[in-house]
Amino acid sequence: MTLEEYEKVLEEKRKALLALKTEERKVDLDKDLKSMQQLSNKKENNDIFIKLVSPDTVG
Repeated sequence: MTLEEYEKVLEEKRKALLALKTEERKVDLDKDLKSMQQLSNKKENNDIFIKLVSPDTVG
C-alpha cells in the first residue's frame, strides 16, 4: 500500500466517522431547570507528590 492509498483510506474512514457523529442535543430551559443552582465544583485537583529516597542516600 502506498502512502497515497493509505491517506485516501484514512480520509474515507474520517469522513465516515464524521457522518456517524450525533448532532448536538439542545435543552429547552424550563422553570425547574432555571431554578437549579450549582452546589459545588468538582474540578478540584488534589494531587499528592511523594519523594522517594533510598536508605543509602539518607543520613
